[in-house]
Amino acid sequence: MGGTLQTARDRRRAVAVLAGLAGLLLVVGFLAFESLRTETVAEPTRAQPLAPSESIASPAVNEAPAVGALGDRSPATLASNGGAVSPTARQTASITGVVLEDVSGVPIADADVRAFFRLHGEFDVLDLDAMRSREEVAATSSASDGSFTLVVPEDVALELVVRAPTFATHRGHHVFAGERVEVRLPIGAVFEGCVTRATTGAPVPGVPVLGWSREATLELFRVEADAGGNFRVDDLAPGVFRLELLPSGLKPPPHETIDLGPGEHVRRDYALEEGYTVVGTVTDATSGAPIAGAEVAESWIFRRGVRTDATGRYELAGLRWSELHARAPGYAFGLHEFKAGTAGEPTTVDFALEPGQSVIGVVVDERGMPLERVYAAAVALAYVDGMPRVDWEATRTDTAGRFRIDSLNPLLDHQLLLRRAGRGTRVVEFPADESPQPLDLGTLALGPPATLRGTVLQTGGAALPHVEVTLRGHDDGIGRFLVEGVGPTPNSYTANRTSRTDGAGGFHFADLAPGTYEVRVDVPGTRRTESIEVALTEGQTLDNVALEIEPGSSIRGRILSPNGIGLADVQINALTIDGTRANIASTSSTSNGAFELTGIDTDEVELRCYPWRYNTDREVDRLAANLPVRVAVGATDLIVYLRREVLLRGRVLNRGGAPEPFLYVAAYPPDSTRSIAVDYADEEGRFELALPEGERISIVTGEKRVFEAPERIELTGYDDVRIHDVPSDAQDVLVVVGP
Repeated sequence: MGGTLQTARDRRRAVAVLAGLAGLLLVVGFLAFESLRTETVAEPTRAQPLAPSESIASPAVNEAPAVGALGDRSPATLASNGGAVSPTARQTASITGVVLEDVSGVPIADADVRAFFRLHGEFDVLDLDAMRSREEVAATSSASDGSFTLVVPEDVALELVVRAPTFATHRGHHVFAGERVEVRLPIGAVFEGCVTRATTGAPVPGVPVLGWSREATLELFRVEADAGGNFRVDDLAPGVFRLELLPSGLKPPPHETIDLGPGEHVRRDYALEEGYTVVGTVTDATSGAPIAGAEVAESWIFRRGVRTDATGRYELAGLRWSELHARAPGYAFGLHEFKAGTAGEPTTVDFALEPGQSVIGVVVDERGMPLERVYAAAVALAYVDGMPRVDWEATRTDTAGRFRIDSLNPLLDHQLLLRRAGRGTRVVEFPADESPQPLDLGTLALGPPATLRGTVLQTGGAALPHVEVTLRGHDDGIGRFLVEGVGPTPNSYTANRTSRTDGAGGFHFADLAPGTYEVRVDVPGTRRTESIEVALTEGQTLDNVALEIEPGSSIRGRILSPNGIGLADVQINALTIDGTRANIASTSSTSNGAFELTGIDTDEVELRCYPWRYNTDREVDRLAANLPVRVAVGATDLIVYLRREVLLRGRVLNRGGAPEPFLYVAAYPPDSTRSIAVDYADEEGRFELALPEGERISIVTGEKRVFEAPERIELTGYDDVRIHDVPSDAQDVLVVVGP
């Protein structure tokens, strides 16, 4: 697929397709996966899968040993969690709190309470090891009255993990020194199941079963199916989590969302299909020589993959996507999109990898002394046909402060990200000409860090706790290698850091380099933002930055299932009645179905509720988006019931009785200007609309995708086709079109 590379300098001729990303949200959604696990292939002539213990992270050059951080933590322990460097040079303060039983409020004694620091917790990091690495900074047990105190570093966001037998594990994010927290532990839920082969019913042992937070950024659990294919996870917190199975040689089931109640016992069994097989070779694009040990996988994060053999050949079975990725040390990333063959007939996909480029440099402190264990990443972001294409290769500096990063795509504009706890984070744009190899960036200094502190307030002075705050910008030295008048390439991965306010509405950003930054707050429940610009000098601590938010009017309520159970993770959008503005406010429901929309500046809105991730495991249990509901702004006890999803099926024919393919078919509720379901007729004229049970709708067809009300649709060359008062579960609906 061709495309135009859009960067600040527009200086590349083309972009090699690096990663099949469906969008930046999907990028974040799969960051935390670990090493590939595959079955061993016995035949020596076939590609060997990655061993279970084998890391698939980009190979680090001049990798230095981990350094000790806290007094009783050994270098080996640090190395096992990615070698995160402790922020022990910071001032410390206390997190205090109490651990209670959720329902009764009875104190829980001897609960295990720990605080963890993630170096990259505020960044979107496309580095699996870096994303997962965390360092324990404090640990204690709750007293007989449930109270606890943790002495932790100031100004950094921490993860608070609390465990007690029979209770669900609590994970609190963006907790800061100085806060007092109340942790309520519900009874733990149980999730179990069995994995079998669909064709024979035989158990499939060793399949990794993973649970993720609903944002898919935090791994909640990882277990493996036993010899009988069974798995079980105890002490799970109530709420929604995403489930992932990673079998070898068999097709994984679709991603599934599971909703757990306190103490609930949920079982899911999975019969795995065979999938399809891809074979091929990986070679050097310049010489044509085979590349041994190259990785080939169906995902850009390289899970469920294999390595090529000595002749560059591979065989990968159990695929579910028509997309394949390849990489090898010293070569740029490769991607192929292909049409899968029929069952039992392997598809051939060959890769010819272009040699990658390299960058070297030295990192020192403000005195010129080398800094070891600095995280150094070469990052590129460009867009081809509106889709993001990225490059991310990383390492850490050695004891002399040196780094070398290989396998960079020569067609992308790179930036160097340098991170170490307790030092100002720096970003450096590569020179316009990256061709000298290796590209030497010379000596780069990480100086004393600046710190930014502030508060988010409502008009009138009330604090806004737990709202998202984004810091945008770079240090002043980002363009040191650029010619005068040329600005840096926009790159959200290096420019954006995201945190949340604490319980008192305060926000904290540490480890900043001198520069100008924008502090932005996404107003809760709305699509509005407020921002302020700040300038920082080296080592400065800037306090008392205040952002004032006008919350506007609100709507509060709950989203319930047909039997009255609160539904978590339902998207609620408020739209204007006249259709002039969409999504003037939006939010998601919490674990008991509660929601609040704020910042609304009109008297009446139309509410749409979308259970995007709800009950996707079985069709009979799926819930549908609701028909639009008109609501007066200011409502405080609104109840919205979601109905079961049913499928309306039909065909589009011309007046001669032949199928009319590819026409747009939309369902409209009575007296509404917005469609609630759309589809395109297939080659046989068939269409299918997912609708809420027990409703009556209008069906409208068109030649192209349209968003107007039915009475404004123009069907060029066709009669005005619309069918009214159709039951939402109707079958064999016949839509006849034609002049």
